Amino acid sequence: MDITQLVCLSNFFSSYRAAPESFFAFVQEPIRQGCGIDPGWLPTAKKPSALLPGFNLQKFRTLAGWSTMHATHFWMQTWHTAPASAVDYLFAYVPQGTLILSYDMPPWLAQACEQRGFDWLDMRPSPLAFGRDLYVALHASNAVLQQHLVRWSVSDEELRLEAALLAANLHAHRLDIEEGFHYKFNLDGCLVFVGQHPEDAALLSPDGHSLRCTDFSEQLRELAKGKTMLHLLDRRNLGRAALAPHISDLWTHVKRECETLKKIVNAPVQICQQNIYQILSSDDDVQLVGISAPALQEAAWFDKPAHELFRPRTPLATMHASPDAGERKYVQVHFTDVLKPAFWHAVLTPDAPYPKLPALPELERNQARTGLNNWGDYEKVMTWERPLHTASFERSGGGLLRKRIEKLEQSQNSVATASSMDDAAMQAKIRTLKDTKKGLTAYVLGNGPSLNELNAVALLKEESFWCNQAYELERQNISFTPKYYFVGSPTGFQEFGHQMMAVKAEKKFFRDEVYRLAQARFPQSFPDQNVIKYGGPPRPLMFEEGEHFSADPSLFVNAGATILVEAIQFAFYMGYERVYVGGVDLDYSSTPYFFGGQSLDYVPRDAWSENMRQSFIVAKHYFEKHGRILAKITKSPNLPLNYVKIQEMWAKP
Repeated sequence: MDITQLVCLSNFFSSYRAAPESFFAFVQEPIRQGCGIDPGWLPTAKKPSALLPGFNLQKFRTLAGWSTMHATHFWMQTWHTAPASAVDYLFAYVPQGTLILSYDMPPWLAQACEQRGFDWLDMRPSPLAFGRDLYVALHASNAVLQQHLVRWSVSDEELRLEAALLAANLHAHRLDIEEGFHYKFNLDGCLVFVGQHPEDAALLSPDGHSLRCTDFSEQLRELAKGKTMLHLLDRRNLGRAALAPHISDLWTHVKRECETLKKIVNAPVQICQQNIYQILSSDDDVQLVGISAPALQEAAWFDKPAHELFRPRTPLATMHASPDAGERKYVQVHFTDVLKPAFWHAVLTPDAPYPKLPALPELERNQARTGLNNWGDYEKVMTWERPLHTASFERSGGGLLRKRIEKLEQSQNSVATASSMDDAAMQAKIRTLKDTKKGLTAYVLGNGPSLNELNAVALLKEESFWCNQAYELERQNISFTPKYYFVGSPTGFQEFGHQMMAVKAEKKFFRDEVYRLAQARFPQSFPDQNVIKYGGPPRPLMFEEGEHFSADPSLFVNAGATILVEAIQFAFYMGYERVYVGGVDLDYSSTPYFFGGQSLDYVPRDAWSENMRQSFIVAKHYFEKHGRILAKITKSPNLPLNYVKIQEMWAKP
């Protein structure tokens, strides 16, 4: 069969684009040259897709009930089954006779294709990542296409050689560091639980439940008998299985999972200090267990026992595959092969004219890892305690840099003394604000669309806190002279510093990085402005691992994904009895959202919105605990505060 039309589709219930769009960017031109077909782009991209004209991604998501507030978990809820109205809308724009190309195809999309008679070809990184470069796992719904793929598949013999090559490499490396650096480890008698990102789609059962180790307590207790259990995080599927949780969030999950495992097996569970390839390449008597981590599929190639508690996300057609004939099996091909026009010609259009250029000359090793920025634990294979990298650093300027650092360290004491004096003076300045506004009402204003519902002129006459680009109110012929003005983003200040410094406020509050930038860029005008510097730890956020509302901003101010919660902490410290919030909507569907700029549709805001929402909940609890009020004066349905209507602060109709 020859293909004449292609459409690229992926999981559009996730707002994260990097992995699918990056992959399709690599194969666009090879497909064009190999098949003479333009596959178009994903509908999330700025470039045109091959869907029929008129398709609207936002409408598709809206029909499904997707919103920026709930997108973080919406893709998990719809991974297996998507709302029919949205799926019908999507396929109304898929030309008949089209082959669907997908990246990491969700089950709902495969089901929709089969119900409507569309063939599909799914592509994703292979779970076997121990080779000299990544493999691509592919599966086609059409038997003919699948057979074409099999002809390009990586052989079991090659996989065994790759595993043996890596094992020999790391065996030599282990002996070298044991004898030369006296770094030793012994994993005999250990059972390593291979954990996963909590939002990894591989953990989703068909009923939508995200599996956890507690779902397999009996099996884990049995396997752990007589063994020392360790925890190792498989760093794959982090591309956004989700981008949302920060690294500190991820390690919080790891620590919690260790505690849960400890309760299950009734024994201590420590974090494993070795990477997965050190474990697989070792001669130690060690076993692996996990729910469905990719490392469990790699273990067989190193002759290491592995216990998979669920099913693999990407079942492979290899000699180690399960005998279930009804299970879809993915074949693996070299990443460099999917970059060849000859590959796509052979798979999709073998009867068409052969491409003029079958392939580029030989590409560099780790082309896929570098191009897709997908390294996992293989990065440690390349860099950990490898003398070439150390020597390269030394000979490319590292020695000179070390000398310069030594000189800086010699003057560090005097600089630190001056800095500590400045910090002490600023702390004293902040402390003069404490309880100076007892019993009064304050207004904390964001720059969202609902700000237009309010009377900005009236608010500027009140005890009001403003932030960032609120000076754009000047475009509405409003004299922007706020009582309190906050700036927290160094990036924003670098772009709009002139406008921010021009704001005539009674007091300005700059986060420490912005404060230093302002001093450096505006040395003449800065001393005349009444600027208060404040700072705080980068983590945790206000809602992480408990509640973190700063009782003393002279020491630090907790972050909450929005500068508004920083202003709220100052307002509490100053003693305001009632703090009313306006212009904070946590809904980025409107454009422009902010004064002076668009809310770009490809910026992932759902995670930010969720972090803000949780931070406001913490702030509200803190106010209520002390008998004060934190409420909102714009309806803003996504903002979790009680609504209070203050008539005199509303804009006149």
